[in-house]
Amino acid sequence: MLNYAADAFLAGEKEAAGELITAANFPEIREWIESLWGSAKDNPLQATYHRVRALDPEPVKLPKADRHAVRMPDAAEKALVIARDGWFCRYCGIPLVSTNARNVLSRALPHQLVWGPRKRDKHAAFQCMTPEFDHVVPHCFGGDSSLDNTVLSCGPCNCGKFDRLLAHHGLLDPRDFVPQRSDWDGLTRLLLQA
Repeated sequence: MLNYAADAFLAGEKEAAGELITAANFPEIREWIESLWGSAKDNPLQATYHRVRALDPEPVKLPKADRHAVRMPDAAEKALVIARDGWFCRYCGIPLVSTNARNVLSRALPHQLVWGPRKRDKHAAFQCMTPEFDHVVPHCFGGDSSLDNTVLSCGPCNCGKFDRLLAHHGLLDPRDFVPQRSDWDGLTRLLLQA
C-alpha cells in the first residue's frame, strides 16, 4: 500500500496517496508493535515475544567507561549499511522506509501520515518500517558501530532484541546470510522530486 501511495503521490494524485496511507495504518500493526515495546503489564502477550534464554556463563555488560566512545554510526557509515542491506530488516526481512521519504509524505499529508511525539501518536506501518541501525554485538557487550557489526533493522526487531546477544534469543546471525535484493527503494524515489 505504501509503495502504491508513493507512486500516486509522485503522479500528483495526493488524495489517492492519502487514502492508501490511511488504509495502511492497521490497528493490528499498532497492537503488535505495542506488545513488543510497551509495558509488560499492559501487554500480557509480551512474554511470548521476549523469550530470553539464560547463557552459561552469563556475559557481563561492560561498564559505560569501557564501552566504545562512539555509540552510533555516522551518516556515511549509515549510508554504507543501507547500501549493503538494501532497505530490508536483516532479522525479519520486512521492507523499510527511508526516514526522509516518510518526512516528505508526512509534511504533504499530515492528517494521513500522523507522526506525533509519542510512539502511540505515530502511523503504525511507517513506525514499524522505520529503519534502525542495530549492533549485532550490543554496545553494552563491547560491540562497535563498524560495518561488520551493524545491520539495518526494523523498529520491532531492534526493540525486541534490545541490548541482548543473539544467543539470548536463539537468533541466527543475520550477517551469515546474503541481504535481500529487490527493486524496493525504501520510497527514496520521493526524495528525487522533493
